[in-house]
Amino acid sequence: MNVQLSNTTGATSALLNAGKFTNKGLEFDLKLTPLVKLGEAEIDFKINYANQDSKITGLIDGVNELGIGNFNYAVVGSPAFVFKTNDYYRDSATGKVIVDPITGMPTQNSNLTQFGRTLPRHILGLNLSIKWKGFTLGAVAEYRSGNQIIADQLGNFLDDNGISVRSGSYGRRAFIFPNSVYLDNGKYVNNTSVYTQNYGRVFYNNDLNTDVTSNYLADGSFWKLRELTLIYDFPASIFKGKGIKGASIGFTGRNLFMWLPKSNQWTDPEFTANGNNSYTGNAVGRSTAFNQPPTRFLGANVTLNF
Repeated sequence: MNVQLSNTTGATSALLNAGKFTNKGLEFDLKLTPLVKLGEAEIDFKINYANQDSKITGLIDGVNELGIGNFNYAVVGSPAFVFKTNDYYRDSATGKVIVDPITGMPTQNSNLTQFGRTLPRHILGLNLSIKWKGFTLGAVAEYRSGNQIIADQLGNFLDDNGISVRSGSYGRRAFIFPNSVYLDNGKYVNNTSVYTQNYGRVFYNNDLNTDVTSNYLADGSFWKLRELTLIYDFPASIFKGKGIKGASIGFTGRNLFMWLPKSNQWTDPEFTANGNNSYTGNAVGRSTAFNQPPTRFLGANVTLNF
């Protein structure tokens, strides 16, 4: 952290270690080779799991929280790091958004609200191999969870142009703000009848929507089929006397499938904090409108052994 110093010290600023962390982790690795063996068929299975946790135990004197950019905050007693973003006023008892009993419109909270961690807590890897008569089928899958992502810039653009799932959810008509309550005779009651005064582009292009970053906060969990391969090893006997010891042909696909939670209608959770200067540093978990889309790789190869 860059801290200003008195000129009498002979320097104008200094870099200080801004915080103290405790990190805990658990790793588990299991290999079943073979898992099953029936005649010429053999199945191998490997699984690895990692649980990562970190906590901020202290910051520089007099500071309880520190923003490091892109809605990432270091907060004493919380994981490293957490999101703090704009949100609506909510009922503290239920967490539901408070709306006006006449207009049905929410109000942006003047203070930032703390949300979840930016880094995954759980990482699970699965590796499967099936061999049969020269054929080998391999698959690698991965699961990550326990974190959130923010896609505010991308979400803003999509909402503004009316092409996001959110903007079309209610047929561009007035709607009851989801999970909302309003004050009635001193008590908050569930909103089942008060429709929003604004709707369509008037609502989704309004600062009351686009400036509330929590609208673009999503579960960062995912399942991915990282790799799928199919290889065939030709019998060595067919090359006898031809100067070739062996040959194989293979097909490979990477990043073939991805499964996301319903709340993430925006992007691949791994495509965050790209190379823009404003998105570099220690901050993670924020996706921009300039991210390149995830790429899928398909390939084939032929191998000859002499």
